[in-house]
Amino acid sequence: MKLSTRLMLAMVALVLVTTAVLGFLNYRGIVELLIPRTVARLQTHAQLNALLMDAQLRGTHADATSAQASVALQDLLARRPDVAGPNGVNWRTRIEDRFVAELAAKPSCAILRIIGAEDDGLELVRVDRLGPQGSIRVVPPGELTRRGDRAYFKQGMALPRGEVAISRVELNRHATGLEIPHTPTVRTMAPIDAADGQRLGLLVINTSLSSLFDRVRSSVDAGDTIYVINETGDYLVHPDRAQEFGFDLGRPRRIQDDFPAFAGLLKDQDATPSVIEDAGGRSFGIGIGWVRLADGPLIGVVEMRDYASLGSVQTAVRNSTLAGGAVAMLIAILIAVPLARSLTRPLVRITRSVQAFARGEKFELAPGGGHEIKLLADAFEQMTSESKRRAIAFAEEAEERSRLAGVLQNTIDNMVDPVLVADARGMVILTNPASRAMFGALTGTSVLNTTRAFDRFTPDGKPLAADKAPLLRASLGETIENFEFIVQPIGSGRRSYLIANGRPLLSDNGDVQGAVMVYHDITQKKKAEEALRRSEQMARAIVDTALDAFVQIDALATITEWSPHAELMFGWKRTDAIGRNVFQLLIPPDQLEQRTGEFAQFAATLGRDTSGFRVEIEAVRRDGTPIPIEVAMTALYRDGSFVINAFLRDLTEKIAFEEQLRQSQKMESIGQLTGGIAHDFNNMLTVITGTIDIISDGVADQPHLAAIARLISEAADRGAELTRLLLAFARKQPLRPDETDVNGLVAGLQSLLRPTLGEQIEVETVLADDVWPIYVDRGQLESALVNLAVNARDAMPNGGKLTLETCNIIVDQEFARRLGNVDVGAYVMIAITDSGCGIPEAIRGKVFDPFFTTKEIGKGTGLGLSMVYGFIKQSGGHITLYSEEGAGTTFRLYLPRAAAEAERDAPAASEQGAIGGTETILVVEDDAMVRSYVNAQLKSLGYTPISVGNATAALSICDSDTRFDLLFTDVVMPGPFNGVQLAAEMTRRRPGLKVLFTSGYSENALIHNDRIDSGILLLSKPYRRIDLARMVRQALSAVPDTGSGEHAAAAERIGDGAEAARAIV
Repeated sequence: MKLSTRLMLAMVALVLVTTAVLGFLNYRGIVELLIPRTVARLQTHAQLNALLMDAQLRGTHADATSAQASVALQDLLARRPDVAGPNGVNWRTRIEDRFVAELAAKPSCAILRIIGAEDDGLELVRVDRLGPQGSIRVVPPGELTRRGDRAYFKQGMALPRGEVAISRVELNRHATGLEIPHTPTVRTMAPIDAADGQRLGLLVINTSLSSLFDRVRSSVDAGDTIYVINETGDYLVHPDRAQEFGFDLGRPRRIQDDFPAFAGLLKDQDATPSVIEDAGGRSFGIGIGWVRLADGPLIGVVEMRDYASLGSVQTAVRNSTLAGGAVAMLIAILIAVPLARSLTRPLVRITRSVQAFARGEKFELAPGGGHEIKLLADAFEQMTSESKRRAIAFAEEAEERSRLAGVLQNTIDNMVDPVLVADARGMVILTNPASRAMFGALTGTSVLNTTRAFDRFTPDGKPLAADKAPLLRASLGETIENFEFIVQPIGSGRRSYLIANGRPLLSDNGDVQGAVMVYHDITQKKKAEEALRRSEQMARAIVDTALDAFVQIDALATITEWSPHAELMFGWKRTDAIGRNVFQLLIPPDQLEQRTGEFAQFAATLGRDTSGFRVEIEAVRRDGTPIPIEVAMTALYRDGSFVINAFLRDLTEKIAFEEQLRQSQKMESIGQLTGGIAHDFNNMLTVITGTIDIISDGVADQPHLAAIARLISEAADRGAELTRLLLAFARKQPLRPDETDVNGLVAGLQSLLRPTLGEQIEVETVLADDVWPIYVDRGQLESALVNLAVNARDAMPNGGKLTLETCNIIVDQEFARRLGNVDVGAYVMIAITDSGCGIPEAIRGKVFDPFFTTKEIGKGTGLGLSMVYGFIKQSGGHITLYSEEGAGTTFRLYLPRAAAEAERDAPAASEQGAIGGTETILVVEDDAMVRSYVNAQLKSLGYTPISVGNATAALSICDSDTRFDLLFTDVVMPGPFNGVQLAAEMTRRRPGLKVLFTSGYSENALIHNDRIDSGILLLSKPYRRIDLARMVRQALSAVPDTGSGEHAAAAERIGDGAEAARAIV
């Protein structure tokens, strides 16, 4: 086939193919891109509308969460009956004002209400837009309604603490039915809880969606249709508004009824079809945007366009493409024939010349073909010679460059620092092993991509902007010197600290052809510096927070470090102390020479002895006041010399505590001695007081002798009172518990407290009805309450309020665990609350400690609360403390309920009513004078006494056939048995034996837990004849003990302690 023919066909084919391709691409571009883009636009528009609705509801969700966490709102609801503002504004008004402001700022918010947790969901506050002409209205308390039957109330109250729920979209309802006009509404529910977990109420926010739905309707283009549905397919927005909210209006209508394929889309929201058919088979392009409104109800925005409108564009494009192609082909044929013939001949001659050039032959172009052919021949000849010359030069240059590249690559590969080289396009073209180990394989990677592959940070840890990356800056022409930064591969936790140095690679004319960057890894150095810094910080923190002062000196005793505690201890600021001689600064002048010499001896051992140095000395503060301190010094070799670290401890409190301990031990010893003296003194007084009654009867007719007898009797009474005070001082007086009416005690105490506390203190009592009786020493309880009240008064120097409360408490296992060391059971709680300054948190754990006081010296012993604590514990109870600084303090006393009727002391008989008897009484008394006195008195009362001086003689009589009705024994006696052990043994041998004890100082024989043992009759010395007659008669009239029970138990409790009791006496 001739060249001209082929050229003609090629030109026609070229035009034909070009026209076909352009037509086809035009067709595909319009048809296949237009329809998907139209559907994508529908999808995007639907999703945008969905996100706009979600954004508004999320704002409401955030408001609810903020209100839920509001401490002020919780406090108002928790204390709403008592809360009043500065002008008397109560809690409801404060909340209503806040709600009015919220509605004014948020037009879509329709109702704000708080519903109480009790009273069947009674509304506490409601603010809505139902005022005149839709204005904001605060609902009066009388119009508030109960919402306990509403589903949203039940759903909200069931929410866990801290959660917020969003209701489904529905039409708003009034008490009488649906709101007219219909208002699509969403309710946001947020329970409000107190700090202790108590549910205070439920915040409900009604948000109107009318404006949102109107905006959705108006956003659609002409010819498009838009719907809003819920997760079950119910219409919320429809072009025919009669189809909306059918589930609320009793005529349900769902989108799957009109578009059956939509049933599957409701189950799989991730499916994204582009075309859907209605029930009549008509096709629509579709876009769907699903969203959960503020993570609550699921809704979908569906936007559709009739598919037929998209097909018309397809037909028009196809027809125009075919017509254009036919016209182009016809024109191509008409032009191709003459053009091919005119080009054929010159092209053949040119082709032959090119073939000769390719073979390296000399050639000449035949004349013809025009001037252009001649020029082409000359150009071919010049090109031949030039190409040969350049080929030789290129080969030589390539060889040299290859050698230099090898040297450069070898040099870079042997560098320990990472190296990166980028070309003018920003592509990494050269790396070394160190860079590949650190950054991975980056050759052929764009500088921008390396920037995206790593997170970069400044040395202080702040993110480094991508455009600040050193390689990128160098590739843009910037010189980088010692640029320090941190690099971390994305997805990795490994960070490297680098110093970058780099230069741009410039051409001869200054154009940037690339960049070279060298990185020096200083990670290990940074870690070492960080470890050293943390170590120094830890050491500094230890020194700064240590309870002891820290002072660092050199070998010449010059201060080089001075801790904050040293500033507090001695009054010298750090700036004043640094550089001073420590001994001249702290040591009294009269001890300076001695202490300096001791330090010189210690300094002489530096480097040989590592045991350190410890001494107690007296130092002086800056103001000249002395301070006892303990000094502990150790030496540390550093930087070619020794530094000495000294810790100085203030011994003031230690010395004071030791002094308190010595004082306490001294008082305890005095108490023991006092008890012993009281015992012997009571024996003597027993004889005196008993004898003086006989003398008084004998001299009754002699006035001057009767007066003397009265003086002796009065002196004996004063002696008895003195011994009672001595025993009280020694704290040997036992508790005498009795069944006590707590309300009566507190009410009676109120009249005593008012003058004691002063008129500036208001005393209020809150006494519960039917408070149980307790079994307690009434006098000690009164003393404890007065002690607490006086402490409360001291906490309210400017006046205040003291409240005393009582109530019954059942302590279960959980409550007992929270209180700690408390038995489960029934208790009566007494609370003492003041409105004073409160107790600082730092010392609340110490208030019950002995000797702890915050009062000035001389105004408090520090024993008041510890004595109260001890009494409560001895009574089987518990005491707790709750205090807030600036708000006040509450002490709660938990005392166990009385288990049974307390035993009552028999009423004392009058002197004229002294009753005797004819029974036989065994008297055991080691003091001969007292024994003689008792014998005489018993005989005068008609009894038959049998008296012995010790327990051994008494047991001998017990084992004999001698009959006696009562054992009358002293408690503390010499020998193998004391009185209690003797009674236990004799009641074991003679069951039913009645026992009466007597003692002037019983120590722990009859007293346990500071109480007289139950069922024990004790006649305290000294006593008179009438007391002896009464107690003997009471003992003989008592129900007999059928076993050795109580006396044996008492004997067992004292055990080996009897020896201690005898030793004391």
